Amino acid sequence: MISNVSAMVASALSATDIRQVTKPLQLVYDSGTGLAQSTVAWVFRVLNSGGESLEGQTAIFRLNGDNIHFAGMKPGESWQAPIRGEQVELETGAVLLRGNGGAHSLSVQVGTFSTPLPFPITITGGVANADWKLGLAQGDADSVAEVGGSLPFVLALSYKGQASDKQTLQVVEKTADNQSLFVAVPTEITTQSDGQASLSLVAARPGMATITITHVNSNAQVVLKLEVLEAGARKYLLELTKPVNRKLAINRQDLVQIRVLDALHRTPVATAVKVTAKVDVGHDSAKMTFHAKDAVTQDGIASFLATATALGTSNVVFQTDPTSQAASLPVAFTSQAGVSETQLRVSPEQLELLPDSFDDKQQVHVFFEPVPPEIPPFIDFAVVDTSSSLRVRQGNLQKLAGQLKVGDGGGTVLTGFQVGAESPGKTLSIKFSVDNDAAGVRPCTLNVKIGGGAASVKLLPSGVATKMAPLIVDWNALITLSGCYVLVDSQQAGVPVEFHLIEDKAGLAEFAHARDVSEKSRRIVKTKSGGRSALPDIQTGNQPGGFQVDVYLDGNAHILGSFHFSIEQPLKAQLVTFSDDLFSHLLPGKPFKADYVTVYADLKGRQPLHGGTVQFDLDDTGKTGSHFILDGEKLVLQATAPIDLHGQALLPEIRLGETAGSFSVKATVSMNGNPLITQLKPYTIATS
Repeated sequence: MISNVSAMVASALSATDIRQVTKPLQLVYDSGTGLAQSTVAWVFRVLNSGGESLEGQTAIFRLNGDNIHFAGMKPGESWQAPIRGEQVELETGAVLLRGNGGAHSLSVQVGTFSTPLPFPITITGGVANADWKLGLAQGDADSVAEVGGSLPFVLALSYKGQASDKQTLQVVEKTADNQSLFVAVPTEITTQSDGQASLSLVAARPGMATITITHVNSNAQVVLKLEVLEAGARKYLLELTKPVNRKLAINRQDLVQIRVLDALHRTPVATAVKVTAKVDVGHDSAKMTFHAKDAVTQDGIASFLATATALGTSNVVFQTDPTSQAASLPVAFTSQAGVSETQLRVSPEQLELLPDSFDDKQQVHVFFEPVPPEIPPFIDFAVVDTSSSLRVRQGNLQKLAGQLKVGDGGGTVLTGFQVGAESPGKTLSIKFSVDNDAAGVRPCTLNVKIGGGAASVKLLPSGVATKMAPLIVDWNALITLSGCYVLVDSQQAGVPVEFHLIEDKAGLAEFAHARDVSEKSRRIVKTKSGGRSALPDIQTGNQPGGFQVDVYLDGNAHILGSFHFSIEQPLKAQLVTFSDDLFSHLLPGKPFKADYVTVYADLKGRQPLHGGTVQFDLDDTGKTGSHFILDGEKLVLQATAPIDLHGQALLPEIRLGETAGSFSVKATVSMNGNPLITQLKPYTIATS
């Protein structure tokens, strides 16, 4: 019997059809780091010989060639990723190459019986002139739009920190079928007097595209990863969350859950969405029935009760109602026998922790399968290796053993785990059980693997790694960059992050509070709860210029990103404008998100002012009863907001009074505490 199953698996995997979706597989070379890196996700379509999805199988990626490896791994080590639907993805930035020469390829294999298929890798970028900097002044490098929508981008080019005009930027679009997704993409754009060039894209058809903008004289580049969705068609995305193994017990009611995500933001929907389940009668050997064939989401989850009445496999298609709101989700469920007694289950069955870390982000679900008629009120947990440093956090307590309260649905969630200086690669375990009074309930075990360190980081705020953020300060100033930090993958605490400060010229900037000379340019900061590591304070010199802070994971020689800053002298504010008022018909007693102001350093409104603050004063001489709202509840008539990198300062939310009439808001721009310019805007509350 086992040999027959093995033969069927071998036959299916040997006929695996692996096709390249992302074309070409391309690495972009950066002469500043000496590294070439993948700047978009590499996607492959994987089907068996019958054209069916291999959902849940694992694809193994291997790199061929010299000096090439996966991020955070040694040369020769493979990368694994799960197949989702018909596709498997090698994430952005996963491939690194030292240098920009040689022949390289990527091999993809699914299962031990399939033959690895090699795909060639090309290198672009050449040698870039480090004095030139090209970045995004407006727009997000990873953007999504619907057909008919627009994506406005503004590129900023500088030479040794100064804006450069009349420079040509080459624009190249790459798609899977070599057909443009947008209306009339220009092949070239030119920078204006402020060093900026506009690129406005109007979406014409759905698909994925990579657009590379290159400064032809220096080879400095910006890469945009764009997705276009059908207008109004793919409003949502569906994914199966339970059962994760797609297996159901025969003749038993099982819970099936579908998560509904917002297609643009990839977050669970907050509104109620109707989801339907339809069994394919032509492929229903498990004889599946649903207690109800439709369900409405709660917290983004649509829950169904399903029963398989025979051994076999049934195909079920989940759809939104109306069906045009999302692509259908086909799922093949397999029924299994021998699950007559109640047992405890955990999902996931294994999690990974870093040494010397506390993790409160990973959720472990502990539940009964099937749910017994009388649900025990508590589930006991115990760390199996009591001599280890593994602990379960409950509140402020670190426990080797304890109890978890069971909810009405027969499950509970565990979220806090802490581990000390355990060796990477070691596996510990936590056992879950119930007391002796709940006879017949089988225990289960959660495996906890000690990882060897995080593999990637994300630099925030978005865009700080691709454009130079100006710092408007007095000379010899201490700067706390509270809004700039590193987010480590897995969001784990206790990960050492290494910052290297590199100046364009000596005496420009250094890390503050250095205990020795080396700490002026190199600093290690461990991540706190949530996996965040804040950029160290900066001490500036007495001259303008640019500098960058490169980010490494301690012990890893590969740079994972850079913060870019320029130190500038304060400019004088000359113009303040309020945004267009979208709330021309204001009703009494209602809150609304008010305008923002934009501050310019020139009278034509072309050069946004960086730095400084705007004080907003609400003049309610009309006695409407209107106020600003601070911190969600505090009512005030005066508030202050910083001016961001785009010259904008946001008004706080305004709570309108109950009386019809008029009030006004005065915006006063200040630099270093000195008022520079004011602007007044009136508002009118209608009677109905």
